[in-house]
Amino acid sequence: MPEPTSVTTTALALSSASLLPFVNGNILLGAVLGGVVITAESKNLTGAKRVYTMLVSTAVGYLIAPVVMELLPTPFNNAGLCGLISSVFALLILVKLLDWAKVSKLSDIWKVFRGGGSL
Repeated sequence: MPEPTSVTTTALALSSASLLPFVNGNILLGAVLGGVVITAESKNLTGAKRVYTMLVSTAVGYLIAPVVMELLPTPFNNAGLCGLISSVFALLILVKLLDWAKVSKLSDIWKVFRGGGSL
């Protein structure tokens, strides 16, 4: 069973960062909620790894949310929703790319970025 205290404390600490004037509170709230979803779905993690997973998911979601806002159509162009979507899916995509990079040769990776190969 997950340790609810560590996840709750981390969520409260991240949410309180929205009080800073240069932080978009809506995006941060969505990213924190996405981090909670990722952390709650992760099985067999210790308390420290849960906090780490939530922090990384929230940070990635907060950074990628403006890009997602540009890509989504207008009815779904909500800052909080974009933070949630980017927090949940960006970390999963990054993990898949990392797994692919571990088994690929450098020449294969170079070809993909040059436009000559496929994932």
